[in-house]
Amino acid sequence: MPPGADMVRVAARLDDGVLTVTVPKVPGHRGREPRVVAIDGAGAGEKEAEVVTASKAEM
Repeated sequence: MPPGADMVRVAARLDDGVLTVTVPKVPGHRGREPRVVAIDGAGAGEKEAEVVTASKAEM
């Protein structure tokens, strides 16, 4: 488990074949700062973000 994980409050749930594991952080624990990663690629010019939402039938 990662540092700062609250091992007492770990929970898991199985719903329709999907296992969801929740590992909360210990209150007051400061983790690493988020890291920003630049992604370069051919033809990756300025584009609008597209929001795609899957319906339950697609999952």
